[in-house]
Amino acid sequence: MRAITFLHVAGSEALDVYNSFQWNEDGDNLGIAEIMEKFERYCNPGKNLTFERHSFLTRRQQEGEMIDAYVTDLRNKASPCEYGDLKDGLTRDIIVCEIRDDLLRARSLRESELTLEKCVDICRTVKVSMAKMKELSAEKAVNVMKEKERKTERKFSSSSGINSTCQFCGYKHRNGCCPAFGKTCNSCKKVNHFAKMCKAQKKKVYVVKGETTTAEDPFFTGTVNMPQAANRDWLACKPAMI
Repeated sequence: MRAITFLHVAGSEALDVYNSFQWNEDGDNLGIAEIMEKFERYCNPGKNLTFERHSFLTRRQQEGEMIDAYVTDLRNKASPCEYGDLKDGLTRDIIVCEIRDDLLRARSLRESELTLEKCVDICRTVKVSMAKMKELSAEKAVNVMKEKERKTERKFSSSSGINSTCQFCGYKHRNGCCPAFGKTCNSCKKVNHFAKMCKAQKKKVYVVKGETTTAEDPFFTGTVNMPQAANRDWLACKPAMI
């Protein structure tokens, strides 16, 4: 019934091709598997079975190729090889022999009854576990590195006076890292300090007729010279003493 349905759906041209087939035994012309095999050979007359099998048997896993992609390609290459019931077993054997990872090979060889499905499952499981272990190892390494950096920073901070304000630049920094080192002060023109921390700037000098005093003195005296005429005018305007 399936054969008749197939030929009806395939059309008149397929039916003509079907009528040209030679059958080995009576009844083969009604078996769907035999009909499909005949059409396969008819559509691919130039198939080289030896070449197809060589391509399948020598298929090695490439560097960086995922296991699922490798197994899929192996199955596709095995289809035209006409291995029949041996196809899955041969596919399994090629995976075990040609897989790049020695750990996966060793794990597969420990199974006494290894099927193709079990072989693929083992490869997938081991790969996932290895990826997880690698991720955990990387995370652990990062945490160890961060902890070392924190310990080094705490040790350096406690011994270097990083929390004190520098008298030369006015900032907090590690010893030997003063940004004012080598810089010229805009106030006194000396080096190795900023103007805002300049000690000379804190003592502003006032000059009164050649005599000097500083802003730090609470009181200071000086002389004021005035012209004689101005002096007389000032005296003339002075109110009388009572």
